[in-house]
This record gives sequence, C-alpha cells and structure tokens, in this order.
Amino acid sequence: MKRIFIGMLLAASLAACSDGNKTGEQIDYDIQGSWDEGAGQWIRLVSEKSPQAVDSVQVGDDRQFHMQGQLDYAQKATLLFGKQGGDYKERRAKDLFLDGTPVKLTVKKEEGNPFNPSGIDVTVEGSPEQLLIDQQFSLELMNMFVELGEGTAKDEAAKKRAREGRENFNKTLFALIDSARNCRMVTYVISDFMVPRYPIRTIDSLYNTLGDNVKQSQLGRNLADKIARLKAVNIGAQAPDFTLPTVDGGEFRLSDLRGKIVLLDFWASWCGPCRGELPNVKKIYEKHHADGLEVVGISLDKDRDKWLKAIEEEELPWIQVSSLQAFDCAVAKQYSVQAIPRLFIIDREGKIIGLDLRGEKLAQRMDEIFAQ
Repeated sequence: MKRIFIGMLLAASLAACSDGNKTGEQIDYDIQGSWDEGAGQWIRLVSEKSPQAVDSVQVGDDRQFHMQGQLDYAQKATLLFGKQGGDYKERRAKDLFLDGTPVKLTVKKEEGNPFNPSGIDVTVEGSPEQLLIDQQFSLELMNMFVELGEGTAKDEAAKKRAREGRENFNKTLFALIDSARNCRMVTYVISDFMVPRYPIRTIDSLYNTLGDNVKQSQLGRNLADKIARLKAVNIGAQAPDFTLPTVDGGEFRLSDLRGKIVLLDFWASWCGPCRGELPNVKKIYEKHHADGLEVVGISLDKDRDKWLKAIEEEELPWIQVSSLQAFDCAVAKQYSVQAIPRLFIIDREGKIIGLDLRGEKLAQRMDEIFAQ
C-alpha cells in the first residue's frame, strides 16, 4: 500500500502549472457540468475567505448546471452538493483550484463505497493544479500509515522500519513540492499539511524554493505571512503575552507567571489525542511543580459545560483558561495553533524554549530544564 501511494505521487509531473499562472490576481471562474439524477438539486460555491456561499446554481431538468463569476485571486474553493436549505454535511464536498481555467464537472451516482456516504462521485477537469489537490489527499492518507507504524513500533526492528517509512515519506513529499514549485496550489500543501507537522526551518526552506510567480501571488503572500507568524512563536522568541478568562470567571495573564517555567497546553475536551497526553503532563506537573513549573491549559472548546466536565473527569490541578471560541480564540491565532494538542515550553524570562514535544520526549526535556 505504501509503495503504491509513493509511486502515484512521484509519477505525476506538475511542471505544467507554470503555464496557468497569470500575473493578475483577480480571476473569472466558469464552472459547468452534468449531474446524473441531480435535477432540482443545488450546488454552492464556497471561497476560502468565507464559509458563506459566493455563488449557487440549481441543476436543471436536463441535469446540466453552469455558474460564472469572479474571485479576488486564484484559490482553492469548495463545491457543496445538496438541497437548497438542506444539510450539506450529508452531501459531497469537492475542492477545486480556480485560476481562470474553465472547469467541467461530471457528477455520477456511486454506491457501496463506505468512504463516500454521499452516494455521488465527482470528476473534475480544469486547471493542471487540480491534480495537486488529489495528491495532497494521498499525502495525508500515506502519512496516516506512517504515523500508525511509528505509534505501534515496540521492538528495535519495528522502530527501524518506522524510521525508514518516515524517511521515504519525506523524500516523496519534498520531491512532490519540488515538482510543484511553480504551482500556487503547492502553498496549500505547505500551509495545511506541513505547517502543523514540520519545524519552521523546514517550512521556511521550502518556501524559498518556490518560483517567484508563486511567491508574488496572493497565496504566496498568505504563506509568507503565516511563516512570519510562526517565527514569532518559535524557539528563541519571546512568548506573546495574553489574558484569558479562568474557570471561576477570573482573569489570567501569562506575564504574571514570569520567573516560572511554564508549559502552555492547547487542548479541548473533544480532542482524543489531547486527553491521551494529559496523564503524561500530570506526571510532569507532579514531579516539577514544587521546583517552579506551572502548566496552563488553554481550551479550544465552545461548550463551557463540556470543558468543565473534562477538567473534572481528568482531575486537572493546574490553571485552566478559555475564551470558548474554539480555533477562533485570539490566543490560538496569536500562537498560530492550527491543530491540537500543541504545547509550548516557556522559560523564566518568558522565552519559548520548546514546542510540540509529547510523551517521553516532553518528560525528558522537562527533566533537562530542571536539572540545569
């Protein structure tokens, strides 16, 4: 299975992307196609700037549809298929790369696929960059297999295979990005897939390999801005100060803990991996709290009752704060948190000295800090 995915990714060349990259930012879109058994159904177009539909069309009795319009810049957008006013979550969503190239869709009935409960299959013909959307999905699936191997490796032989799997995956990933360096769609691969998983120095290095046409595009500028924000909360940077409400309605300010070693833990009651890491954080807290360690749990919950229930169930003794705005939390954005759990270690002077460590690696790092 792993070799199949690697072959799929490496076999595709994306050099043609450079032909479709126009210097102008504003683009016209032209989307048309047919939907078997789709007469009367609705299709909505959602841009990356807003969850609200920017366009919609009802499929005609002849099962044909067509929508035209304009977007501020070339971007990945999403089509939602369903009934007007209905629950689009029950239907199929399909990502498109819109760069001015006309798009043709073929929507057919599909049955018996447990991975596609919508019951429809969507085929897209359009920009050469559309291929990279499918390749990003393959990357994510391949990464799941690699992570599974890493997480279940117990003996040395299994650990060696897991390391080799990760090395092969990285070679495939970097080769794909190199082949797509003139594609604006590659900014999504770096931003959405790589940023939550790879060190900022790797992200920055890959950005520097991109073509000037990509860097100068709106998507390239968006990625550059994200990299700058990541650098602001990277190891060696001063941890941004913030204030958030506590569980009892009070107010917590990070700078009040100056002089302490602080472990910032971004988590949520609904996040299984977050709660799976809590026993390890508990052991670290119990071991080093008397020596000056403080843990601050920043919940990305929306439901206050679920947040408080999780704190009670896990018997968490440290500071807990939340804006109850999930990933819209200003502090989560300030710290460029795109996925959780995310942990930052802050020294007594308020500088970030560690991030994204978990399990045994986190425990070892904390032991090193308190041994100094």
